[in-house]
Amino acid sequence: LQDPAWKRIEKTAQWRRRRLIFNNDGDDIWAPEPASPAAFLASRTSGLLDSQMDTLFFCTGRTTSLWHDTKVGSFLDLGAARRFIVNTGRDCLQIQLDFCRQHGIEAFWSMRMNDVHDSYRHAPALASEKMARQLFSSYKQQHSGYLMGEPADAHKYSIQATQSMWSALNYDIPEVRGHVFRLVEEVCQGYNVDGVELDFERAPIYFTPILDLQPAEPEQRESMTALLRRIRQMTQRTAIARGRPLLVAVRVPLTLRGCLFLGLDLERWLRDDLVDLLIVGGGCFPMAMPIRELIQLGHQYDVPVYPCIDNSAMYKGGFWGGGRGPDLLDLSSLKAWRGAAMNIWTAGADGVYLFNCFNPQSAIWRELGARTTLANKDKLYAVDYLDRQQALGEAKPSLPQTGLLPLLLKHDETVSVELPVGEQVRQNHLQELTLWLHFNENISADHLQVRLNGTEIATRKRRAEWHGIPLQAAHLRRGDNRLELTLDPAAGPPAPLMDGVQLLVRYRSQP
Repeated sequence: LQDPAWKRIEKTAQWRRRRLIFNNDGDDIWAPEPASPAAFLASRTSGLLDSQMDTLFFCTGRTTSLWHDTKVGSFLDLGAARRFIVNTGRDCLQIQLDFCRQHGIEAFWSMRMNDVHDSYRHAPALASEKMARQLFSSYKQQHSGYLMGEPADAHKYSIQATQSMWSALNYDIPEVRGHVFRLVEEVCQGYNVDGVELDFERAPIYFTPILDLQPAEPEQRESMTALLRRIRQMTQRTAIARGRPLLVAVRVPLTLRGCLFLGLDLERWLRDDLVDLLIVGGGCFPMAMPIRELIQLGHQYDVPVYPCIDNSAMYKGGFWGGGRGPDLLDLSSLKAWRGAAMNIWTAGADGVYLFNCFNPQSAIWRELGARTTLANKDKLYAVDYLDRQQALGEAKPSLPQTGLLPLLLKHDETVSVELPVGEQVRQNHLQELTLWLHFNENISADHLQVRLNGTEIATRKRRAEWHGIPLQAAHLRRGDNRLELTLDPAAGPPAPLMDGVQLLVRYRSQP
């Protein structure tokens, strides 16, 4: 492990180009059921050969229910899972790996560290009751004492309560950590993967205090670090035996504080060289997520960092965060994807990680992977909206604590929020540059003072409760832009909420 030549090989693998990483949840094995391996690949993978996707993270199940040919986990015969094994001698994971090897694509297996789709017994938008019961593995059935709760909790609590995630594995139990280790070991030793991803964002519930939204204890962090160390030692032994690196990626919450809350001692993992790639965030708040802290931390320890954009947050209207909030300019549009990705590149990331993005023909695969393919194209920048009360219980433990809407205005007192803009906007290229602000009350522009980076700006047009403010390029800076608002006492009670901030950047001509 200390041989300089081997270290160089490891570093080369660790820092290879990854413009876009595609996390495929593996549902293409059954939704819809593919007729052949070629059809299976065509559903999500083979159409990306002309794209900026350099790395595939392929997930084959829901922690203990798996549709690759596992002997350690509970095999789940969904769709073509068993038929491919019987008829072709290859399971879904091997089919994806062979395709990636043939075309020079890096391929990881993605392990959801505590998936809870099997908890949703009355939430069809997340999992039908039939599907939830199918996903409930024989391992969990035989070891009900290893779970955080019991099936009755699905009806006792709403899906907005973390306690409703009753089927989560309790990582306090050594046998649970041992079983998870063996699941990862089986893939590392049985498949020629380039690496494994430990996805701690699915779902961010590992220890019982988290059910009550309390932080994990120090000894719980120690036990999780011991599991990471054991996995790392196994991957290193396997890598040496096969003669090429086997990388370890982790997907964690957006902030160091958020990681520690869950029991994930991320900085120690980096300091102790337990991690090769760092995936940042669940991707649920892609427009203004606080990613600089972990990008800088990763780079401090010579680890590449890839922030996440989750398609569910874009097209489902802030699904995990309880709703998108007011949306004038379409946060599911290509303009919004461009804005989110440009912010990631500007923050210093090494690539963009796309989650639940299943259309290989979408333009996102051919634009988001480089600043050059994003430059001089229309964009939408925004501040994300979070309804903490309505956010899913599964998501609550890793929600950001600051920097999101809504923002309560105050009489004769200034409140502020940061709007990230990932490019240096230049006036001579612009067709339109308009900032739109939405308030939950009909407020007169005369009662509102708005400053952007210290300069006073004024409403010039209205669309219902939306205030439109034309800008000049000089108003903006590349990076965070401070938006400050002060409410005139003459406005009277109640003080309104600002629940929408959107910036439209339109260029004169599109390349």
